[in-house]
Amino acid sequence: MGRELGCRAFSDDYGNIIIEADAGPGREEDPFLILQAHMDMVCRRGSGANRDPACYGVDWFLEDGWIRARETSLGADNGIGLATALAFISEEKDRPGTRLIFTKEEEVGMDGAKALDPDFLSGDFLINLDSEQEGTAVDASPGSVLGHFQLDLERDPLPEGWSLARIELGGLRGGHSGISILDIHTNAIKSMAELLRKLPEDLDSRLVSIKAGLAPNAIPDYALALVAFPEGRENAFRESLEEVGGKMKEALLKSDPDVFITMTPSSERIDPLRKMVSQRVLSLLESLPHGIQDLSEDKSQAVTSTNLALVDTSHEALTFTILSRSLSYTLLEELNGRIQEISRVFQAYGDFHLLYPVWESKEDSLLRKAYRKAYMTLFGQEVKVQTVHTGLEAGIFAKKNPDLDILSMGPTIEQAHTPFERLDAQSCLRNFDLLRELVKEISSGAREEERESV
Repeated sequence: MGRELGCRAFSDDYGNIIIEADAGPGREEDPFLILQAHMDMVCRRGSGANRDPACYGVDWFLEDGWIRARETSLGADNGIGLATALAFISEEKDRPGTRLIFTKEEEVGMDGAKALDPDFLSGDFLINLDSEQEGTAVDASPGSVLGHFQLDLERDPLPEGWSLARIELGGLRGGHSGISILDIHTNAIKSMAELLRKLPEDLDSRLVSIKAGLAPNAIPDYALALVAFPEGRENAFRESLEEVGGKMKEALLKSDPDVFITMTPSSERIDPLRKMVSQRVLSLLESLPHGIQDLSEDKSQAVTSTNLALVDTSHEALTFTILSRSLSYTLLEELNGRIQEISRVFQAYGDFHLLYPVWESKEDSLLRKAYRKAYMTLFGQEVKVQTVHTGLEAGIFAKKNPDLDILSMGPTIEQAHTPFERLDAQSCLRNFDLLRELVKEISSGAREEERESV
């Protein structure tokens, strides 16, 4: 596409795509612009959906002004960012020198941004096109750490006559663990642990395995557990599950109206965990923190949060993954220490590593000033520039080039990372107009600043 537009286009050693667009006539001396978006998406299927967007793409449609995908996530995060950047160099001929940077693997740890050569970040302004609320720009975001933990398991041979059943808990809202964390979305891992732990002890049921989660930055909306119980206890187990599960569903009715809990007999013959180990696993998962840990003074903004994102079981070990975010490295370290202490109590072990740094707001940002002026010019009203609680690649870019003036913007996207993801179509058009006006304002603002300094 870049070459079709008459630009130089190539990929770096990691697979990030770089497109270089020359300045328009008379714009060669204007500040150099970088537009950036990421190429990957979180692929989610709705309950019972057959289409896998990772294999077959999305089947999108327009309904009541919103672009959606049938039964899957849409990929507007961040496909619309890619489209906006390409449309800019295609439509805006009166532009400054512009570089498009399309990164790989943002959703799995921002690895493309980390691998990017800092030379590609040489420039004056970088506009990240990965925000999800029209009329709200972002100029700061939290740092994040990813923790991988393991609990060694011990199993007993499956006794003669014992049965296994698949327990499924799903239909939860899920969502992005940074954006949706303020809505206190239910975590399927913790709900499954609570459900199984509350079953009567005299059932003598044992956990065989548990699996949940799709990506570190997605709140788990579905969990699957395999449970073993003694001969003749199937009806009693089902009745207890319906009783405990019924109370849980009633409690979740307002926040997660589509929640379901099912039990299906399984013909598998897998050794269950020892009774004490089974209890330890469920207590561990229930004890681990999830959600907001620290709020701003006015209670309007998350400062620190954590997402119990993934859990899986092999024959020998339970593994789980936690993604934590904070605007404060101190609070992040305190949270990490608390999670490690809880894990040690239940004989699990692991560690955290930094995913991306804190992105701090620039005091004298010309880009922020230009954004406010461009928004007022187009729409006649003030615009919000704020900190968000989701990680952005901008933090990595700011660390690689501290002199770069960076802002993030985008159209309205709702329920990203879920099968209910949708994109406001008219918002896309307004966002594109705003980008064009912003770039004009950057150039005129830079010229004004230059005149004042003479």
